[in-house]
Amino acid sequence: MGGETIQQDCNACVCQGGNWKCTESICPATCSVSGPHFLTFDGFAYDFQGKCSHYLVDADDFNIAVDYGTDCRELHTINGVCVKSITIHTPEEAIVKLKPSMEVRYLLN
Repeated sequence: MGGETIQQDCNACVCQGGNWKCTESICPATCSVSGPHFLTFDGFAYDFQGKCSHYLVDADDFNIAVDYGTDCRELHTINGVCVKSITIHTPEEAIVKLKPSMEVRYLLN
């Protein structure tokens, strides 16, 4: 037998000589955050409450972190939790910080 095909995420696999040979495309993926609700790139859902910081992406050459709080006075809240900032660390060692006021800070180390 041979020539059978299956789909594995965004890659196609073909059975050749009793072994699967698959394309090696990098599949697109998204994550989302809505208040304390996180949906990961691999489809898992998590809830985080309280004051904390979490990585949305932690890759070899960059990362994205979100800082949460519960002392949200003027900030928009979802279930009593607010985003204090989202910080992006770039490969050039720059830091981009996005604040709830729509202020963007760019720091180059």
